[in-house]
Amino acid sequence: MKILITGASGFVGKNLIENIISNENKIIATTLDKKKILTFLNSKNLKNIKVKQLDVLDFKKCASIIKDIDLVVHLAAITDVPLSLEKPKEVIDINYIGTLNILESMRKNRVNKIIFPSTQDVYGNNTNSKEDDISKIAPLNTYSLSKLLCEHTIKMYSNIYGIDYIIFRSSHIYGNYQKKGLVPLLSDRVMKSDKVEIGNNVSRDFLNVNDFVDAIIKSIHYKKNEVFNLGTGHDITLKELIGMIAKILDKKVKIVENKNLVRKHKFERWNEVANTEKIINCGWKPKYNLKTWLKDNLKNG
Repeated sequence: MKILITGASGFVGKNLIENIISNENKIIATTLDKKKILTFLNSKNLKNIKVKQLDVLDFKKCASIIKDIDLVVHLAAITDVPLSLEKPKEVIDINYIGTLNILESMRKNRVNKIIFPSTQDVYGNNTNSKEDDISKIAPLNTYSLSKLLCEHTIKMYSNIYGIDYIIFRSSHIYGNYQKKGLVPLLSDRVMKSDKVEIGNNVSRDFLNVNDFVDAIIKSIHYKKNEVFNLGTGHDITLKELIGMIAKILDKKVKIVENKNLVRKHKFERWNEVANTEKIINCGWKPKYNLKTWLKDNLKNG
C-alpha cells in the first residue's frame, strides 16, 4: 500500500513512520521542514521513504503530490490550544483550509481514503461522551472548532465523492520525541526546580503515542467509515502527574497555583475521560501505562 503522511516531522508522525514501515507499505512523508525529517530518518537508519516538502495551504502543491497513492494519514495541524486563542485565523487556516486542500486534492486525483486525528476537545466539558451523541459536542476554542469543521467536511466529501475515512477523537497524547505537551513540560519543571507552578488543576486522559499509532495502523484496512474515541478511559490531575514525576525522580517539590497561569473558566476543559467502548469492541485497546512509561524514560533520560 502506498501511504502519504502529512505533518511527518511531528512527534506522532515520527512514531508512525517507525511503526508503519514494512515490505507491504511504501511511505511518502511530507512536512514543512524537509531537513528535520531527513535528519530523523538518517538517525534511525530508516530507508526507502520518500520525503517531500509540503505546505498544506498550497493547493497546487497538494494536488501535485497527493496522487497515485492509496491512503492519506493527515497529521499536519496546529494543536496548541493557547495559540488557538491568540491566533484563531491562523489555526483555522492551517487546520481547516489545509484539510480542505487535502480532501480536494484527493477528490481530484481519486485517492479514496483518509485517516484523520481529531480530538476529545470537540466535547468541551462533556467528558466520557459517546461518538454518536451530538448533544455532547461543544468545542470551547478555535482548535477544537477547527477539528470539528474538518470532521464534518470529511463526512461531506465521503457522502458526495465516496472518500472513505477513519476519524480518531484522541485524548491527550504523550510519548517518544514529544517536545511540547503536559508530560514533557511538567517533567522539565520538576527536574529543574523544587517549586512547580500550575494554573487550573485539570485532569487529562493520557494516551501513549504508540497506542495511538497502533490504532492508526489497525484502521488502514478497516472497511467502514467510522469516528472513534481514543484514550485509556482514566484521567489524572496535573497535581497527581507532578507528584508521580517527582516520586520517580526522587524529588520533593512544592506545587503552587499561580493565578497568572489560570485559564478563564469558559475556556477551560476541567476533565477528560475518553469513552472507548466502541473501538475496544472493534479489537483495539491501550497497552501503555503512563507511570511505567515515565519510569522507563525519565530514568533513562
